[in-house]
Amino acid sequence: ELDSYARGVILKSRELASSLGAARHYMDGDGGGKNKHAFDPRFLVFEFAASLLLRQAQVILVRRFCERFRKSEPLCHQMIMGAGKSTVVSPLLALMLGDRRTLFFCVVPQSLLEFARTIMRHNFATLIQKPVYTFAFDRSTPVTDGLYRKLRRARATNAVVVASPTSVKSFVIKFVEIMHLLVDMRDEANEEVARRAASGVLGSMWGKLVRALPTSSQDDELGLLLRAQASRCARILRLLRDGALMLDEVDLILDPLKSELNWPLGIKEPLDFTVPRGYRWQLPFHLLDALLQHTNGGRTIDDHRNSTAALAALAELNAALSKGTREHRLQAMPHLVLLDRAWYTSTIAPILARWMCVYMADKGFRGLRDADMCSYMLGHDKKAESVLAAVRSGRLTDEQVKMLNASRDYLTSLLPHIWSKTDRVSYGLLSAEQIARQEREMALMPKSRKLLAVPFVAKDCPSRASEFSHPDVAIGLTILAYRYEGLRRNDFQQTLVALRGNMVHEHGPYPERRSCRLYTAWVRLAG
Repeated sequence: ELDSYARGVILKSRELASSLGAARHYMDGDGGGKNKHAFDPRFLVFEFAASLLLRQAQVILVRRFCERFRKSEPLCHQMIMGAGKSTVVSPLLALMLGDRRTLFFCVVPQSLLEFARTIMRHNFATLIQKPVYTFAFDRSTPVTDGLYRKLRRARATNAVVVASPTSVKSFVIKFVEIMHLLVDMRDEANEEVARRAASGVLGSMWGKLVRALPTSSQDDELGLLLRAQASRCARILRLLRDGALMLDEVDLILDPLKSELNWPLGIKEPLDFTVPRGYRWQLPFHLLDALLQHTNGGRTIDDHRNSTAALAALAELNAALSKGTREHRLQAMPHLVLLDRAWYTSTIAPILARWMCVYMADKGFRGLRDADMCSYMLGHDKKAESVLAAVRSGRLTDEQVKMLNASRDYLTSLLPHIWSKTDRVSYGLLSAEQIARQEREMALMPKSRKLLAVPFVAKDCPSRASEFSHPDVAIGLTILAYRYEGLRRNDFQQTLVALRGNMVHEHGPYPERRSCRLYTAWVRLAG
């Protein structure tokens, strides 16, 4: 027992000696002369408040950041996990850079926002006291004097402002949108806003836009409101420009493919090739139906029992898909997923091209041989001279040319892309619970996110605000999502309401009306 106590005392004494003899890497000087050592007391206070010992690499890095900030130069540094980036360097920079003249802004990904706030409040709640605020901004947030005063108060109280990249981007884009609206109003009074935002890229752009505008005497209430908001934006931007911005996980924040900001502008107009027949989504529906029927008992949406060409294409396609699954060129679970794009190009695409010829024949496409159309749709232009000649001579209608080009785009690029994605992992529909949760989090949730497939960041984890930017990719993935997941309860209710509305406007006895026959067919197919 005495030996155990002795060993404990020895360990404690060694630990004490190690602590007393530990080097403080922020000490400057060689120990000679009257001024033996010089140091920044903020390092020592931070060590005491955080109950830690700063490493040499951390001290050097913080000093580099401070030096670059004094020179108004940016600095990007990569740190390995466990080096104290979020728990040591970030709060220490907030202490060193945030003063009554500098507003310290800490921008972190949305997933780390709560963690960053917790770390800052833990470090600045006892001996060193700093308020920690959150800058939250979206499209529906008005730019008020209160927002500007809060940021000024944050600077005056040495506060730390934590924000997500979406909030910062939303504020800047809001300023650009307000300027865009004011430019459309063509009001000379905007010169005052241009003068206030005279420095920086946005200010330069704004000044050029305003100077190019003709004068106008109109000054309505909306114009006054927009100019007031633009003036506040300019003041806030100047406040931010004079501050210090620290980006945590900068590679993730600046990746344009991982941005969670969706900000459409302008008037919504129908996509080309959608009015009046809706071929823009009917065409991929027919194309994907051929792939989905392989695991659906061979049933297709349209009845092709009387089409020899359709039956032959489907039979060949099913054989190729079965062989591709056995050879691991396709993933069978949870549904068919393309793994080998070269195999798709050489084996599946030619069969699907013939399947598209069946669709075009049903839509009245005449005047070209199927072999020539298949060559064109597969991108073999040298073998499709007759198609190119027909397009150049004007023998094909605008609708027929668009149908050919849309089929070509799908077969050569769009289809292999969307077929290589896994439902509920890379994309999917939002469930009723997810829609309700996001409506509570987002002031204005776009209708497109409720009805179309959205990107997923992990299994059953949809993105917070992203949408697919390419319309044909969004259409194709939405078709697959509904076919794999089925209609949600609200979708089914809206479908029945629309079907009943169509039935009311149709003529004839109820059992013979098209909507009634369609509903009867649904019930029969449902068993």
